[in-house]
Parts: sequence; structure tokens; C-alpha cells
Amino acid sequence: EKIMGKKYNFDTFREELVKALEDIYGNRCDVKVRKIPKNNGTELTGISLVIEGDAAGITVYAEELFKLHLEGKSLFEIVLDVLERVKHNRVKKINLDFMNNYSEARKRLFFKLLTRKWNAAMMENCPYEPFLDLMLVPCCFVRINEDHHGLIQINNKTLEEWGIEKSKLLSDTWENSKEISRLNILTMQELMNMCPEDMVNNGDKESLKSYFGNSGRRVIVTNSMKFYGSSVMVFSDNQEAISRRIGGDYYLLPSSVHEWIAVPAGGLMSASDYAAMVKEMNQKEMRPEEVLSNSVYRYDSNRKTLTIVYQG
Repeated sequence: EKIMGKKYNFDTFREELVKALEDIYGNRCDVKVRKIPKNNGTELTGISLVIEGDAAGITVYAEELFKLHLEGKSLFEIVLDVLERVKHNRVKKINLDFMNNYSEARKRLFFKLLTRKWNAAMMENCPYEPFLDLMLVPCCFVRINEDHHGLIQINNKTLEEWGIEKSKLLSDTWENSKEISRLNILTMQELMNMCPEDMVNNGDKESLKSYFGNSGRRVIVTNSMKFYGSSVMVFSDNQEAISRRIGGDYYLLPSSVHEWIAVPAGGLMSASDYAAMVKEMNQKEMRPEEVLSNSVYRYDSNRKTLTIVYQG
């Protein structure tokens, strides 16, 4: 009865949630709370649940769950939601031995794309390559199960353990990233139907439509996994492929770390107009760690160049 309808502040909510999970799972599950650094200098309160016999744990984030509580969900309903997530996402077996051997890890190398100005701490501890006002960060791709993927970010310590130079890592990641992260062009409606519920807060996929419309010449650019797919646009042939699809020059609008929105240039809206829309969407709809950039970019089909036209 205590957790049915009562409203809590964040600290009490987190404590009561952890206590409820510990009571339910008992000795079968190790429940731990820790601060977890995320993209863009953000830090979330992770509640990790490792069930006895599982190869890896499930982590839920207290801030996201507390937002649901503020929107009207009782603690009881949120506990049930966490139990359901654990039930469907338990990892019985996962092998990370490839991280001990660079020749094996190399086959999984993958770039994620982030903005530089929000990730200064990461730049001090991890290898990266600048791209416009963004940065390419090497990671190892991990397939957790059919529906879930993960990334293990490479830091400077890992480079030392592998005994390789930064230049070698970046070169190999350029080569391998394109192989495992293929270009995927979607219409707005296809994204609405296919993207995961957690790509935007509360599964509010319709927000993208309200900002950018549903024109057939406006397309979503991601990768085949729809996971950190923004990095596909660092490849020049992918930039050209979008130009052919749209029919000329286009603006490239950062939707999230997972995808871009490409819109034809030459319309009534200017780069600053689009920048205002991108910034509003990032502030109102996106999780902070999912935001790619507030800048707007333009592809020139004659020069075959991608440049910043509005620095966010």
C-alpha cells in the first residue's frame, strides 16, 4: 500500500524504488546504485540489477523513471515496469573476451559521433578524430541480443593495453565502421513506425513531424541498426547518396546521436530558422545524452562538400 499512490521527491523515490526491488528479488539479485557518465557531459543515476547466474546486469536510470512518476505513474506501476524490463532483457550469456585481443576487437570497431564542446572531459581520456565541430569516437560494437546493442568506448588505457597507436586505431575504425554501419535512408513516416520508443522522451515520435513535416523529399539518415547512426554522414559517398535522393543541395539537421534529418536547400527557411527548430527540439524533446548538436550543416552538391552554416 505504501508505494501505490504516494508522491515522492527524487531522493526518496530512488531509495524506495531500490528497497522495493531488493525486497522482491532478495538474495537472487545484486542491486547497486551508481553515477554513470553519459554523452555530452551528463551523468545519470543508474540502478543496476544483476540476477544470479546472468552474464550481465540490467541498468535503469532513476531520473527517467522519476520523470514518469512526476507525470502520474505510481511507484508501484514503475516497479512493475522495471520488473518487466528485466524479464525481457536479461543477458544469460555474453562474451567480452574480444576486448583482450586487438585483432579480435578490431572486427567490432565502430565510430560514434558527438559534439566536441559538450564532451571536453571525454576528449582528455579517449582517442577521437575531429569532424567539423563534432568528433568521431572509436568504440567496440556489442550485440547483446536480437533487439539490443551496446558500445564499449575505447579510452587511452585500452590503447596502452592493446599496444597500438591512436593513428592505427582511427584508421582501422574508419575502415571497419563503414562495413558494419551501412547507410539507411528513411522517410519520416518510416521512422515513426520503426524507431525505438526511447529515442525521444516518452516515445513522442510525432514531435519530429511537428518540427520538420512529412515531405517526401525530407528524409531521415541513419544506419542499418538505427543505433548511433549519425556517424554514417562522415563518409563522402553517403553524403552524395543523400544528394541524389533529395535532388541537389541539402541542409543536414542533427536529430540525435542516432540519426539526421536531411531537407532540401533553397526553400523559404534559412539555416538560422532550422537552427532555432533544432535547438528547441533538443531542449524540449531529447534526452541530454542523446543530443548530437545545435549546429546546422549544408551539403553542396557541386563542390561535394559538407560545411557548417550555423554554429550552435
